[in-house]
Amino acid sequence: MKRFTSTIICLGCCLGVSDAIAEDSCAPQVPTALRAALEQNYPDFRLPQQSDYDSFNIKYNIEHGGTGCLGIATGSYYRHGPKDYAVNLTSKSKTHTMLVVAHQVSSNWRLQL
Repeated sequence: MKRFTSTIICLGCCLGVSDAIAEDSCAPQVPTALRAALEQNYPDFRLPQQSDYDSFNIKYNIEHGGTGCLGIATGSYYRHGPKDYAVNLTSKSKTHTMLVVAHQVSSNWRLQL
């Protein structure tokens, strides 16, 4: 009986670890207002998900200081501020993606393909 209980506890620990790995690292990378702007302007596309990319590249990205989300990058693309976004949107019905660069101007987002 003791051995059986230990196996269940170990199995529960392993399931907890896999759930943590399964969480999408891309979701928290996009501010709420930008998410809304992207969804409104590109309704046939969705935000990137970690599962869009292979595990080897995700692991490499994390090991080298990345977030594990390969479909979103931040930088100063317009040289007006510290944080613009490059978001690789995925078509909901076709097998292609679209890169959108987003720059915040006041409370609005400027989106450019």
